[in-house]
Amino acid sequence: MNISYILQKGKNKQWLQILIISIICVNSYASEIETTNSVISPYAIVSAGDRVINSDELKKASLTNLWDAIQILEPSLKDESQDIYGDMPGYLPSSVSIRGKKIWSTNIDNPYLPLFIIDGARVPLRQAMNLDINDIDKIIIYKDAASLSRYGIYGANGVIEFITQKPQTGKIKINYLFDAIIQNADLNSHKVIDEYAQKEVHTDWLQQPIQTAFQHRHKINIEGGDEYVKYKFSTRFSPSGNGVMKKSKNDILGLNSYIEYNFKALHISNDIVFNQIKGHASNYGTYDYYRQLNPEWKATDETGIPYTVLNENETTQCINPVYEATLGSFDKTKSNEIYDNLNLRLSLKKGFTIDGSFAFVRETNQHDIFISPSSGLYHNVESGSNIGRYDILRENSLSFEASLALQYQKHIKKSNIGVSAGVRTFSGKYYDEAYAGIGIPTDRMAYVSFTKSYDTLNMATAHREYDRTLQSILSGHYTYDNRYGLRASINYNRSSLLSTEERNAWFYNTSIYWNIHNEAFMKNSGISRFILNASIGTTGGIGFSDDDYNVTYKSDIGNEYIYNYYLIGSSIQSMPNRNIKWHTINNRNLSLLFDYKKISLAFNYYNNLTKNIIILDLLPLSTGYENSISNGGEIRNEGIEFYLHTKIIENLKGWSLSAFISGMHNHNKIEKVPDYFASKYNSTVRNNYLQYAKQYHRLSELHENRPLNTIYKYSESHIDKDGQDILDGTPSYVGSTDDKFRGNLGLTLQYKQWWINTIVNCSLGGYTYDWFNLLPIGDNFYSKNNCFSLSSLQLGYSFTPEICSKMHMRALTLALSGNNLVRTSSAKTAKGILYPYARTMAFSLRITF
Repeated sequence: MNISYILQKGKNKQWLQILIISIICVNSYASEIETTNSVISPYAIVSAGDRVINSDELKKASLTNLWDAIQILEPSLKDESQDIYGDMPGYLPSSVSIRGKKIWSTNIDNPYLPLFIIDGARVPLRQAMNLDINDIDKIIIYKDAASLSRYGIYGANGVIEFITQKPQTGKIKINYLFDAIIQNADLNSHKVIDEYAQKEVHTDWLQQPIQTAFQHRHKINIEGGDEYVKYKFSTRFSPSGNGVMKKSKNDILGLNSYIEYNFKALHISNDIVFNQIKGHASNYGTYDYYRQLNPEWKATDETGIPYTVLNENETTQCINPVYEATLGSFDKTKSNEIYDNLNLRLSLKKGFTIDGSFAFVRETNQHDIFISPSSGLYHNVESGSNIGRYDILRENSLSFEASLALQYQKHIKKSNIGVSAGVRTFSGKYYDEAYAGIGIPTDRMAYVSFTKSYDTLNMATAHREYDRTLQSILSGHYTYDNRYGLRASINYNRSSLLSTEERNAWFYNTSIYWNIHNEAFMKNSGISRFILNASIGTTGGIGFSDDDYNVTYKSDIGNEYIYNYYLIGSSIQSMPNRNIKWHTINNRNLSLLFDYKKISLAFNYYNNLTKNIIILDLLPLSTGYENSISNGGEIRNEGIEFYLHTKIIENLKGWSLSAFISGMHNHNKIEKVPDYFASKYNSTVRNNYLQYAKQYHRLSELHENRPLNTIYKYSESHIDKDGQDILDGTPSYVGSTDDKFRGNLGLTLQYKQWWINTIVNCSLGGYTYDWFNLLPIGDNFYSKNNCFSLSSLQLGYSFTPEICSKMHMRALTLALSGNNLVRTSSAKTAKGILYPYARTMAFSLRITF
């Protein structure tokens, strides 16, 4: 095995993640004693270092986009892939860190993502991204040491749980929600290349694929019930999810049914969700291509007919994207999601409670790509050749999970004791396949059945992976006089994802807290909350696959000598290591929560050390292999977070004014990287840097006491025998792509029925790459990246109940909102590379009958 193999191998394991469901808290930063058990939470708690964002906060950030709202409000969360994909319809993040990255990249194609949960059930990334912001009651971002340990081998990258709104008792209620959205492309960072600035402009290529996009969304909720039965049925329809690039869209159809039954000590609820998503990439291709086109080139002839290729009379020719958009080529996707979550709670006598749950999640994804035989790709290809291509990609996932827990609570004078024991099983299956046909007669015969043959240069692929996991948790807590508290838990994991000799994993957490505001000397002080909390705990992650610890054979179909005799040989793919372990994160967290009159403050300090990160070990020559995968690296993330909220004016002659500010600083450092692994890894980075840079992946060398995302520059390069640029010389430290500070500031002004919100975000101290200056030599391939943005601006009016009753309504609200209206950056590079960023304006209507 070699390091380039490590960099390239692997599949998306997002589906493999498992959950331990959690409970709900009402504060922006949670207090351990201010939690209430939900029906689906037998033993979990929201800890002091976790972030809770309620529905009102979310909608102040965005009325239409849930993922944007989370990024606006939570400074510790960083989506590192959005600068590449911009505001692409149906965007799915591939690299999201919470409190910094914990491991180095061993596979650039493997996403780095937190675990996503909806009402206690783990869901795939796509289903979480397709949630409607109007369905959310609150979001819990688990970051505290005491919280993450409960997720065992799946808590390494953090956990985000979405708690959906449940129906209320009362007469039947009908809600209608409408959004009309207009988007304009933000092209401020896309500047014309200097060498073309003085030339005659025939075509403004940057404007060719751009449009003003209009979307409209509709949603109907019907809910009601009594003390025994509550119900909620809803449907949503987004028939024109157009993007700012022409012919790009993402349409959603959603159906939801929720029923809840309560009788004495028994509570049962069942939630069924079905979503169908149809996506279509722009026929104009990706936006980065347009930066490469010379404005002197004409897109069409005198009659308005597009040229097949540009610069046809020269040696170097370019495909004309305007011509390609007139063909029948397409890149479309279709996804179906089914989610069923059943929960049960039985309250027994003498403080005992039994909780159970069962969740079923099914997702199918169809991805079809058709390249017309009339495409400019085949401009110089002889007629009769296998021109035209149809690719089929299919991804499917299916999971079942069940849990059962017994909880006991007992009050003895001033003491409160609680113990819980629970078990959770998970069974998941993921499988995908991809193949292509070539040779299509005409542009209208757009399906693989019309192709003449399979693509012989790229073999068909198929992949299957399974997960069987058992988790058992024993936890307890003790509180004395509602002043002092202690919590602890042990989590045992046994999983098929772990190596043969290390299949059992143990994790723990302990936390103590002091409710100072309940002390006698704090009475009549005006301080309603003053809590100190300290927690330590471990969690883990899996950075390897089954062929790293099992003997795996690879068919030798490329050996012509054997293959010509209709024989197939095989060889061992790599030297397995049956003792390889998961990487462990030792989390430590100190928290302070303080409320005084109209001021609320939360402060967190954390120090997290990742151990046993995947490396390569040198093997003796007698094994026949140079190296084998092993454990040995360490990375530390240390930082602070704060959140301050104050009510400046409260109901003064109808006026109210409130403000908040939050921010974080994280310091990332490689504590330990073995010399042999560092040498192999860094050599691979130098040899393959440009190959990955062309795909907008920037690899960074590993050096101790430097950040993981360090930018290095080199003194020179040379061309190897294959014509590739190889980096030479000692790398010089430039800086890190990690921001030194990330934060936001928000204001809410209300006058009677009118309200206005605004939120500004900033990130300071980081660096970024110039994505179009590939070679890391000199000072032109990077720049300082201080960013400011007007992330949200809203104006709304809520009609009074008297006016609503005259219109036979219970409630009526109108709102105008804008997101990302202004972006400024010190960086000298474009952002939104493959798809532009967009400025969004929306008109929202909310009616309740």
